[in-house]
Amino acid sequence: MERRDSGCSKPGMEGGTEAIDGRKRPLITPETWVRKLQEGLHRSAKQNAQRRFHQLYDKVWNTWTLQVAWRRVRAKKGAPGPDGVTIEEIETRGVDAFLAELSRELREWRYRTGPIRRKYIPKPNGKLRPLGIPNGCSPGLFLERH
Repeated sequence: MERRDSGCSKPGMEGGTEAIDGRKRPLITPETWVRKLQEGLHRSAKQNAQRRFHQLYDKVWNTWTLQVAWRRVRAKKGAPGPDGVTIEEIETRGVDAFLAELSRELREWRYRTGPIRRKYIPKPNGKLRPLGIPNGCSPGLFLERH
């Protein structure tokens, strides 16, 4: 199998194509995988309102899911939760190590969330809408801070 990558350190992670049986196909990226997963779940839920999903936890701790989640938080300049850990602190200590430890804690059912940070967002009618901001006091990589 011939493989072409886009020059990234991990072939297949970002764009490029691969030739299988003489046909070029786009390589699956984490973003593509997560989007297809979300679309499949959405489609299934819309087809059957009674549909219940029981096998999703392995998708949560999946490396690609966590990478995409991190990129989305990073792109939106996510604020720290009640634990006070900032994007910059995670980047300083190492994003890959943070995500690997988070994945491990989720996979081993050791991840524990902290309290929800409550903010109130003004609505056009003058009332306030409550917004709950989840706080991840795990992974263990950051627990020594507390």
